[in-house]
Amino acid sequence: MGAYQIILTVVYTILFIFSIYYLSRTLAVFKKVDVHLFFTLAAFGGFLFSFSEFLLSITADAPTALIIHKIRHAGLIITIPFWLYSMYDIFLPRYRIIPKVYLFFSAAVFLTLPFNIFTSLPVRFIDIIHMGIRFHYCFPTGGLFYNLFAISMVIMFIFSIFFSFIMLKKIKDKIICFSVFSMGVLAGINDNFTSHGLSNYPMVGVFVFFIYIGYLFFHFLKEEQKNHLDLIKFSKDLEIQYKEAEHRLKITEIYTRTSIVEHIKKGEDPTSFQPKAKDISVLFSDIRNFTTLSEGLDPFQTVNILNKYFDEMNRFIAENNGEIDKLIGDCIMAIFDSPDNSVEAAIAMRRQLNIFNQANNLPMQLNNGIGINYGEVVLGNIGSISKMDYTVIGDIVNSASRLESLTKHYGVSIIISEALLLNLKKQYCIRFIDKVLAKGKTTPIRLYEVYDFEGKKYIDIKKQIAGDLQKAYEYYEKSMFSGSLSIYETLLRNLPSHTYHPELCVDPLINFYIKRCRKLIELQANNQLKEWKGVYEFADK
Repeated sequence: MGAYQIILTVVYTILFIFSIYYLSRTLAVFKKVDVHLFFTLAAFGGFLFSFSEFLLSITADAPTALIIHKIRHAGLIITIPFWLYSMYDIFLPRYRIIPKVYLFFSAAVFLTLPFNIFTSLPVRFIDIIHMGIRFHYCFPTGGLFYNLFAISMVIMFIFSIFFSFIMLKKIKDKIICFSVFSMGVLAGINDNFTSHGLSNYPMVGVFVFFIYIGYLFFHFLKEEQKNHLDLIKFSKDLEIQYKEAEHRLKITEIYTRTSIVEHIKKGEDPTSFQPKAKDISVLFSDIRNFTTLSEGLDPFQTVNILNKYFDEMNRFIAENNGEIDKLIGDCIMAIFDSPDNSVEAAIAMRRQLNIFNQANNLPMQLNNGIGINYGEVVLGNIGSISKMDYTVIGDIVNSASRLESLTKHYGVSIIISEALLLNLKKQYCIRFIDKVLAKGKTTPIRLYEVYDFEGKKYIDIKKQIAGDLQKAYEYYEKSMFSGSLSIYETLLRNLPSHTYHPELCVDPLINFYIKRCRKLIELQANNQLKEWKGVYEFADK
């Protein structure tokens, strides 16, 4: 066995294995078939050819040599079209140089494969002893498919040289290609002499061509490796940029609305958004008597308490699909697409406030009021070119703020509007508390309290006295304030005191109505209550 058979077999085996590896990596990374598939198939065909050369050097039997010869030609037939296609796909898609002729010959060569394997054509056997090794070759004596194959080999060689001069930029590489081309011409002449028994060096042209393919292939691999390393570096740079962008967006999300950040991630420009009408729930929450609490603390302690408080409250707004619109001092304004989510967020906020007070040793217990309204708002950018706020505008926003303010008058924690109540889909612990005309409003609104967050004991008390409160309010609406007052005072005597405020009833709403009824009785006695329609008008916010 000659050294060049061994070397060629080893080289193409390595090429084949590496091509399969490279192809698998390409599919894994880019999720698509590209030109490396055709490299792989061309290398596989070359492997069949070179391995057949090895078998021909150890085979003396003529029928066996014919079979091996067919396999040898099959390897070439596999190699030619895929090699041409890979060359064309890399270098010539932008040039439109005789693509139809190229495709015709590529397809024609590949189609000769079954004819080459399954047909018997006249061949001439030649035994050649070279460097002490006997080779049993068979050459075709004619036939359309073998002639087409021979023509295609020439086309393949010419195309490859042409492709090489397009691809290779360095003069050294061009000289190498020209040298290989010259060797190929001489090898072709030698092969022709060999087929007529005039030379003792069989099929040198084919070997030269495969050496040329190997040279180009390794050149491609070198370029691909460089590109791969550049791609890795580029990917790392992109990853760093992505992390930096994510970090900036995270900071932006803290200082603005979450939905704005989502739009930015999608590549949209929130500054170009046009105003739109939308039905939403608006929630306001404010800490009661925070000014009094902060007077006993230095500014750093005040900020620390507020930050801890906002951490707890904002978390439950987000968990219930709400969005913080803005923080105003110790006040939270949030919006929700779902009325139920807004109520559930308010209930969770009140429950967490009790835990917060127990966990923090504060000079006084924190308390907050929550008001929620539902209706149509205009959502859009408010501000100037240099400074914008993406927020909601509408009467229900102002009304929600008024509802939150009213919680301190009635001594309750959560007040919702009738509009919100009518749009709730779930059942909650809710009771009617009043019908009022808030300051600045011309239309009375009905107020309701949500008290699911309270302990079972207090929930049961409020449910037990619901009938008495309804009867007392009926008296109140009819301006029968004495009858209403009598019911409230009876409830006050029979109910326990408030946990944190012993001077109040366990249900501060009763204290509120006792005080209001006494004032209305006084106004009625002085003839200052001329028209009473059961609607109380608040003079302040």
